[in-house]
Amino acid sequence: MLQTNTSKHSGNQNNPLKDDFEFDFNFFENFKEDVLEQVVFYQDIRNASLILNKIKPFFEHHQDILQRKNQKFYKEWEDIFIKLEWIMLHTLREQRILDLMEHNFVAIYSIPNYDLLQKFKARMLWKALDERDSFKKEVQEALLRNAQILTQEGVVVGTHEKKGTIRNWLRDYNAKLGTGVIDNVKFSNYITSSQNTAGILEDSKYKIVMLFKFYEYLKHSSISLTGAEEHIAFVDQRDGKLKVFADGEIVEAENNKRIEAAFSLLTGDKSQDLKSVFPTQPVRDASFGEAGGPNPILAAFNDLPIPLDQIQAKMAELQARVSTQPKILEQILQNPGKVREKAFVVAALLLQIQNSKFKIQNDNLKFKIEDMRNFKGLIKNILEGKLGWSAEDSAKIGIRVANILGVKDWAHYNQESRRFEWAS
Repeated sequence: MLQTNTSKHSGNQNNPLKDDFEFDFNFFENFKEDVLEQVVFYQDIRNASLILNKIKPFFEHHQDILQRKNQKFYKEWEDIFIKLEWIMLHTLREQRILDLMEHNFVAIYSIPNYDLLQKFKARMLWKALDERDSFKKEVQEALLRNAQILTQEGVVVGTHEKKGTIRNWLRDYNAKLGTGVIDNVKFSNYITSSQNTAGILEDSKYKIVMLFKFYEYLKHSSISLTGAEEHIAFVDQRDGKLKVFADGEIVEAENNKRIEAAFSLLTGDKSQDLKSVFPTQPVRDASFGEAGGPNPILAAFNDLPIPLDQIQAKMAELQARVSTQPKILEQILQNPGKVREKAFVVAALLLQIQNSKFKIQNDNLKFKIEDMRNFKGLIKNILEGKLGWSAEDSAKIGIRVANILGVKDWAHYNQESRRFEWAS
């Protein structure tokens, strides 16, 4: 198991070091391998947070002397800290995200199975809906300034061949396809047969596809069908089936055995199917609004008793405090009535569930029915029982938690009542 108890060095980070100080380079060399093999490889957010909050500040505060003693050592740890920040992207401040996009984007390709879109969307979910588009634009501009080498192959921009940097690839992409939203046909044609992409290495093609898909996502407004970050469940009046509005598309929820088993366990009736799990009266309107236009459902989804930006700010603050106060989340949730700023309570609830998810996954266990029931009960008890939220507002948080856990059978938007509801 990874051990992050490095207090020998991290505890004195505010005291200047002398040139003759003793620093255990061998320990940190071995520890570096543990971090790469366990934290980075498995994207372990708990230990990533601990390292960023306890060890990174020490390295930064003593940068000059550590570089003088071992430049290669310091650079290797600097690269590790950047990878860990990408893993924790959903908790970072906006300016730091922009810095990573402009100067450290290529680090994502050295994190196994890294899902940039999922991480970025998770961060956007806690940003006010009317502020998301401007931030997406800032991210686009940061990428267009990025001079990091993306591919071994060069890029012909106009009549000149240039290095295969991120900004040069994006310049060519914009020159060939324009700066507006690109349809799938044009996107595929560019990837397979444009002047610069035809014949490039598969590894290079993988990198530019990931870059361009993210770049295309940034073009879509968060208040439109195609750019919304939220996943919302609803029942379609045309066939009575549960469907999910996700990534600009309406898709049918999976009728999987796990959900059916959950319902059987709760009711003792093995003859029931998904229509009984999600009882809903016929809905009058299955429309989510015109494509490209404002989405009233998303606006209602983000209308909470506590503004989303306040919850997000408290999540970032608590994430930083966990390293020195490991029991703080439990303490807040045990006595929510004594917490003056209620945004801390919601933030602690979400972080606790998120940490529980990764603990279960890191222990190589699957979610059990009782895990789901405990999470759901915790949400309703804290929000409705302790904070006095309505069932509809707690259901909105339930949908968000379902997104974190990867489940689709918790709560949904009822188009007849035009309200968010917990599934029965």
